[in-house]
Amino acid sequence: MFGVVHDNSFLSLNNLKNDKLHKFSSIYSEQKTWRDINYLVGNLDIVGSFNKDIANNESILVIFQGNLFCKLNQITAAQQVLNSYSEKKDLSFVKKLNGSFNFLLLDREAKSIFLATDKCGSRPLFVYPNKNYFLFGSEIKLILSLIKENPQINWKAWGQYLTFRFTLGDNTFYQGIHPIPNGTIFKINFGKRIFISQKKYWDFSEITINSNSSFKKKIAEGAEVFRDAFVTLSKVLEKDKIIIALSGGLDSRSIVGGLKKYTNLQNFDTITTLHPCGPERDIVTELTRALALKNTYVDRPNSIYRDFFILKAYLTDCLVQEHLWVTPMLGIIKKYEAYIDGVAGDIIMRSTRVRPIHIEKKRDTEFLAKLFKKQFGFEYNWLRNYIDKNIYDQIEYSNEWAINEFKKIEPTDNRMVIFLMKNRVRNGISIAPNNIIGNSVKRVFQPFYNDNLVNFGLSLPHHYKFRFIYRQIVNALLPEISHINSTSDEDSKKLISYDQRIIQFDQNPRELISDYSPISQTDQKYLLKLVKSLPFPPFINKNKFLKDNERVIMLHRINTILDLVLWFNLFQRKESIESLKKMN
Repeated sequence: MFGVVHDNSFLSLNNLKNDKLHKFSSIYSEQKTWRDINYLVGNLDIVGSFNKDIANNESILVIFQGNLFCKLNQITAAQQVLNSYSEKKDLSFVKKLNGSFNFLLLDREAKSIFLATDKCGSRPLFVYPNKNYFLFGSEIKLILSLIKENPQINWKAWGQYLTFRFTLGDNTFYQGIHPIPNGTIFKINFGKRIFISQKKYWDFSEITINSNSSFKKKIAEGAEVFRDAFVTLSKVLEKDKIIIALSGGLDSRSIVGGLKKYTNLQNFDTITTLHPCGPERDIVTELTRALALKNTYVDRPNSIYRDFFILKAYLTDCLVQEHLWVTPMLGIIKKYEAYIDGVAGDIIMRSTRVRPIHIEKKRDTEFLAKLFKKQFGFEYNWLRNYIDKNIYDQIEYSNEWAINEFKKIEPTDNRMVIFLMKNRVRNGISIAPNNIIGNSVKRVFQPFYNDNLVNFGLSLPHHYKFRFIYRQIVNALLPEISHINSTSDEDSKKLISYDQRIIQFDQNPRELISDYSPISQTDQKYLLKLVKSLPFPPFINKNKFLKDNERVIMLHRINTILDLVLWFNLFQRKESIESLKKMN
């Protein structure tokens, strides 16, 4: 979904967009999800939509992207939003919506447009306010397709990306283009002039930690919350052909096991691929045998970079370094109507990334920022040898970046969890499945964004999480597979060792690496050939970089350089995927 609101008649869609738009639409046409629409309503042009959930009457238009976790009586989610708004002509009902979504609502009579995100901000939606117009889009590339010249580059965002593999807060690679925060409604009044305002209708701070129940009662309560969530999900999906990502972790096994055991939704398939984090195949084989599930295993191809590296960069707007491992599954997934995965479950329910030191130091903002850098940060100071000094000075890591984001969050025991939800989840983890897989199937479901699961997970006392309550809840939910190992299983001794390592801030610097390490000889040759063939941005010394990496191939450095080079070619030069492949 993307479009423009403008305040001058001379600034029409026809003279604003350029021919690059057709290049973007054709990519999604191949995936059979692009719907070419053009609503011209006064000062509003909506160029296209990626789904068919659109409701419209004489005065109101709604375009809904995502899903609600409730069964609707013979109407779509867009129609539900339209009906709710029509009753009172306000959006107070949004807080009651339980789902993973964003939507646009146009009130023609009031000359107002509303853009809303769900409580977790799980579906990206970007805005670009300008002097004479206001652009919006579910992907940054779609906003760029509507303007003739790109905005100024936000080098701070690049520094954040190179450090964490995702950006922080409202930063993107372009100045002025920002994601709408979670739980937020953007309002645009248009007439002779454009007036913009935004309102926060919900935030994670509304969830308080509940220490009133015993550990045993919390396990029983959690199992009940999970059951209810899966029963609700099954009613929403009862007519769809479904495939579910099944890994060796707890998140996906709770989904497939819960749906299989507690609902009438029996005819779904599962899919597995080699994940960098664990021995998926053996665990999945045992799980599917115990649960009598059909599973397709997609092995990591030796040519995963050659086949998918450029495509993944394009689909994710170069904002996510992870999730290349998802792409080999696309050929199978696109045969289904709905895809389900366990995104965000571990952060909501588990303790691995939130340790006792985070609770102890919850009021020490500077310490938490340093700790976050130690846990998630990578070193890239070698890049100063190849990049323009003025640019490197802007991308060089500053602890203030994380400090500024932590300052926006109240110093409760959940401070680190909320920080991860607002940054790593929203700006990284959520983008990949929505932008990569969401362009191959009609609907993508992520059950852990269910309000009830979010509320339960964030209300758990952390000392319960440190006692591995998540594993106990899944065992209570599915005792018949409780004996099967999980890549999510936590070991007390290892976690104590981890706690000691993460406070050693100046030791063990890491450099940015790929999802797959080591990679095949085929892909090593491909990446080296790709970095040689592509035009480099003028601020990177290509000859020096190639000369220094000619004898000893340092793949993590080539990957990092390629992140910059691919972004430069795809979004600055606006080259097509096909043309980049031909260069190679």
